[in-house]
Amino acid sequence: MAEKIVAIVGARLNSSRLPGKQLLPLAGKPMIARIVDRLRTVPELDQIILATTADDYNRPLRDWAASYGVECLAYDGDVNDLVGRVDKAAGMSGASQILYICGDCPLIEPATLSRMIAAMAATPGAGLVKLRPPQAGKRFIHEGFDLYARAFWQAMEQVAFEPFEREHIGAVYHHLNKVQPAAIAWVDEPEKYTEVDHRISVDTPSDYRFMRRLYTEWYHDNPADSLLSLDWVMDRLMREPELASMNKHVHQKMVGENSALVAIITEAGPSVGMGHLSRCLAVAAALQDYLGARAELFIMGEPVEREELKLIPHQWLSADDLVDALDNRVLDGCVVDVQAVMPELATFLGAAKNDFPCVGIDTAREDEALFDHIWVPSFYGCPARQSRLGGKLSFGWDHFLLPSAVGASGHADNGLIVLTGGGDVAGLGQVWPPLIEARVTKQTPVSWVQGPYAAAPDIGDVNGRWHVLKAPSDLPDRLSSYRAALCVFGVSFFECLQADIPVVTFDPVGAANPDEWQELKRVLPDFIATNAAEAVNMAASVLAKGSDENMGQPYSREMRQGPRNFALCLADLMQGRTG
Repeated sequence: MAEKIVAIVGARLNSSRLPGKQLLPLAGKPMIARIVDRLRTVPELDQIILATTADDYNRPLRDWAASYGVECLAYDGDVNDLVGRVDKAAGMSGASQILYICGDCPLIEPATLSRMIAAMAATPGAGLVKLRPPQAGKRFIHEGFDLYARAFWQAMEQVAFEPFEREHIGAVYHHLNKVQPAAIAWVDEPEKYTEVDHRISVDTPSDYRFMRRLYTEWYHDNPADSLLSLDWVMDRLMREPELASMNKHVHQKMVGENSALVAIITEAGPSVGMGHLSRCLAVAAALQDYLGARAELFIMGEPVEREELKLIPHQWLSADDLVDALDNRVLDGCVVDVQAVMPELATFLGAAKNDFPCVGIDTAREDEALFDHIWVPSFYGCPARQSRLGGKLSFGWDHFLLPSAVGASGHADNGLIVLTGGGDVAGLGQVWPPLIEARVTKQTPVSWVQGPYAAAPDIGDVNGRWHVLKAPSDLPDRLSSYRAALCVFGVSFFECLQADIPVVTFDPVGAANPDEWQELKRVLPDFIATNAAEAVNMAASVLAKGSDENMGQPYSREMRQGPRNFALCLADLMQGRTG
């Protein structure tokens, strides 16, 4: 009887770090479609099955399969029993060989899969296929697939009892050695696939941004019916270190490793702006990337659309509903970034003092006792506060909590970018445009960033050089393409510093501590203004000097370490609680 080779793709939308990832778009198609497209080019395959679960949460995945012409198993057993799910799909299909495909690896190499199938055919009695190990110190870039003979698969299934053995394909063999095949079919894979050691699975938002960029750039220059070339990806990674840096740091979870659950409590709105939320988005990404943690955002305020929020579990709620939502979580840690802790939240944190550690970001003095650690996302630490809190307080240039960015190398000639905050509380949309028209040369393009809570600037009909960017989701990536920036003091100022562009700021609403402001003027005297008009004059002078004012150095490198350092700080606190 001829062998029947069936590819079974395991996929659920319930990922702890990146929920819904299989349906996230990659150049116009969901990630799961990109995986299926690659499998459809493997001529040896007889059938492709999507193995998911029957719960309502995964209905969108089942609906997609129906629309894309993919056979789908809706498993009605334990939602965490991946082994049982794949076993049922194998039985339903009558497979004699099972090619298991992980549903978050959109760069599986079709030619490698064909070589594996050929090796199985050439090795009678083989239970599975392996790539022959490369020379010491190297590893293949491949991720996310295994080929098993049905008999060996059944032997593994029969000894998989523990929850983590049922949740991870092949764990009883690859990690626990509970069963051994009669023979192994070895594949001599081309050495070129060891030239780059980089993760190509999608587990976190950083992984997704990396993969999205690859797919976007490939299909910008290649036909829609082509497959993104793994060779091209490896070449890009070797030539462009900044590309590799997008997700090189992501923690790879081990079999059986539990993910800590961390609640991040913050706020956003016309009166408080977007700074707290922006910092917490950076925190959430760092906890996912460096600790493999599950981060969930609880946001008090008026909902706004932000691209990053689509990649992180979150809910908008009122202050009255916050504590009820937190009570339903068994937490391992908590992060709070609000202007002032409301009484109900203070009571909750006080009662949970012995249950999990809590870090306060830029916390008010009256709330300090609620927290195990106070993290100040600033270069400046108040001496009196340092004396009062001792080791419970930390600050520095390596404490900023800003989104990571992968922008253009060097500075393009995009002129001046103007940032007035999430709500333009100071009304600079009416003040700055005429001043900029009077002082900045007419040849300089001006991009005005209109915050989600801000009114449009009063720019009128001024020769077409003005461009209004309404709450752009890719703002951190855009910044490095400008010759200079003009902004109010706050998160945006430090984002510009991190992006290594000359940035002039002033503090119209007294957001800075007076001593902090004086220290900033001492460190960056040519870029700190006392009023709106002086700020425009300084920006005009910077533009006139050209692009040599790379004033982010030497701080930008340290600033980029802030999210990582925060994650490690919380990890130490959580470890201290567990032992």
